Amino acid sequence: TRVHNLDDGQPSIRLHRRIVAYTQTHCLRYLARKGTAALNLCNSGSEAPQPVKLRCHLLSPWDARNEPKRPKRLRVASRRAFTLTNDQIRVGINGFGRIGRMVARQIVANPQLKLVAVNDHAEDLGNLVYLYNYDSTYGRAPSQATVLNETSQSFMLDGHSVSCFSEFDVVNAPWESADVDVLVEATGVSSNVDGSHVLVGDERVRKVIVTHCPSVPVDLHLIVGVNEAEYDPLVHHVIASGICDANAIVHPIVHLDDRFGIEYGFVTTLHPWLSYQNLVDAPTVMQNSPGHYWTDYALGRSSVSTLIPKETTAVSALSAVIPDLASKFEALSFRVPTSVVSTADITIRLSAGPSIDSVRMALEDLCAASRVVEANYESLVGTDYRGSTASATIDMQWLKMSGDMLKLIVWYDNEWGYSARVVDLVQRVGLVQ
Repeated sequence: TRVHNLDDGQPSIRLHRRIVAYTQTHCLRYLARKGTAALNLCNSGSEAPQPVKLRCHLLSPWDARNEPKRPKRLRVASRRAFTLTNDQIRVGINGFGRIGRMVARQIVANPQLKLVAVNDHAEDLGNLVYLYNYDSTYGRAPSQATVLNETSQSFMLDGHSVSCFSEFDVVNAPWESADVDVLVEATGVSSNVDGSHVLVGDERVRKVIVTHCPSVPVDLHLIVGVNEAEYDPLVHHVIASGICDANAIVHPIVHLDDRFGIEYGFVTTLHPWLSYQNLVDAPTVMQNSPGHYWTDYALGRSSVSTLIPKETTAVSALSAVIPDLASKFEALSFRVPTSVVSTADITIRLSAGPSIDSVRMALEDLCAASRVVEANYESLVGTDYRGSTASATIDMQWLKMSGDMLKLIVWYDNEWGYSARVVDLVQRVGLVQ
């Protein structure tokens, strides 16, 4: 752990401590217990201890072995004196839709996180609380939320109050009043990504996780289990978590390329309906985004009675993380009349021409080494993967090869599994305050 003295005019003090712990959380608790000793070292030579502002940078195992040089110019998210004794990360959610509510449920189940604020343009707080408590896909929330009274601007959840705002723009919500550490931007609106940079620059939040792959700039596109080593807490503050499809297909693609090499590939995703689609045939206006129309008229057709082919951003989302490999792929998608769980049909031409047994062993090695990729050997269907927290489950039953061409099927819960990765990123960027 590195501890830097940030008080202007004070000598630069750098403390190196070797902390042996099983998890990053234990490292934080260790530092909290030893905080007094660290402060005494910082104030050595003073007659009385002086308050010192600290910024801590938790080094990952690979960084600890090869600690990078400190950049000449640092963009520090905030100069607030964050406490070292608070184990919980204070989280805000902008956009309380499908992903926002699933992220909220997983935050409540995580003792390291605390949901403190929610912003949604819907003004009926009772309706938002109702949608959190009762979900047609995942059932009742284990921890129920309650509105205190009709005029309340907050609700009770997991024994504490959660502030609620109803602003269209993320910058207009008073996140600083709830002392938010990490904000989850879950609206999918580009202007709110721009607003996230403003929030960080104004020191109203420390970090922002964007739950899609925006076309506007962010500091880093990060997919858990792929490019986490690129994350620099001193530089990256607005971070995109990709999309559910990219989080699923990237793992086997990268691993197979490392083992055998990939010449080219094609991906077809089968994705459940989304809220912007129509129940019956109608114009292609997006109901949840007034003023936006889809140019492909097929997307206005009934979402519950037919398969609808469409373009997908899966490859462009991959390009933000693995550009060289993503350039070898093309993709398309079908909207299918189901409520949850997606699948990706991946066809790849491998360079090395391995046997199917070699490919199976390579994929099994991937699943054994990864905490976000799993393997399935049973005869399962889509609903069997509902509620899975894995980014991807490789269906070994449908692994096929013809010459150097490989076909594999990947399943993923496009809501719950993706939300689990968002929560992972919240922990990752918010651990050290």
